[in-house]
Amino acid sequence: YMYQGETIDFCHENNIQIEAWSPLMSGKEALQNPVLADIATQCGKDVGQVILRWHVQNVSLTLLIHRHRSQMRQMLGSWRKQTAV
Repeated sequence: YMYQGETIDFCHENNIQIEAWSPLMSGKEALQNPVLADIATQCGKDVGQVILRWHVQNVSLTLLIHRHRSQMRQMLGSWRKQTAV
């Protein structure tokens, strides 16, 4: 999803911090992707947690903003246990 490898490489090579703006795509197609769903099942996580973990491990500063405290806690669950994706 919208992975821009050349841009990311350029930023990393030039010490430019990347920020993931809306990494969950406002609950759109990424959360319903069957490949991501399979990965989430294998990791014992939900799709949102897998997406956030990938961003943190591979690309960017990831800002978590959510209106509901319970859902924020669920998303933060992706950091409780080390899961490489």
